[in-house]
Amino acid sequence: MESDLEFNYSETKMNTITITKYTGAGGDVTIPSQINGKPVTVIGASAFQECAGLKGVTIPTSVTDIEDYAFRDCSGLTGITIPTSVFNIGNGAFYDCTSLTGITIPGSVTNIWEKTFFQCSSLASIIIPKTIIEIGPDSFTDCTSLTSVTFQGTLAPNSFDAFAFPGDLRAIYLTGGPGRYTRPNGYSLWWTKG
Repeated sequence: MESDLEFNYSETKMNTITITKYTGAGGDVTIPSQINGKPVTVIGASAFQECAGLKGVTIPTSVTDIEDYAFRDCSGLTGITIPTSVFNIGNGAFYDCTSLTGITIPGSVTNIWEKTFFQCSSLASIIIPKTIIEIGPDSFTDCTSLTSVTFQGTLAPNSFDAFAFPGDLRAIYLTGGPGRYTRPNGYSLWWTKG
């Protein structure tokens, strides 16, 4: 494990860099696209976990993978820019990021894994791109501010977990198909299309 600026990292056999740990104080952080002339391609598992001082993150287009729990419990994180180079956002990647108000899932991503946005209690709306083919259990569970979900594509019944969202969204979606679904407040379990 080596250290550069505010990051610990490791080099892979493919001569790429994985960020293994953020060691800085927080605030708005820009992840470098290269370290020692080698591309940063992975934000490793739990790399930013419990960094309460983290406010915003900009991820370079060199990154293709955000591993499991990479930003778990970053309670101060309000925003993050994810480029279209990223094809994987791992299990629980933003678990309990209670200040996260908005995020764009890029069209390069195909799966929303288990507990990806679990307990993101400030997240008010989300767009599910048409490239998504699976939404795992508890992906958006306990997102108490989530009142708007837009599906740009079609999901098969067996690829949409019944407990991915608060309430009955899966059942309503399987009837209504692509489009925007809303609920009146974060406590309602009832979603409607439109």
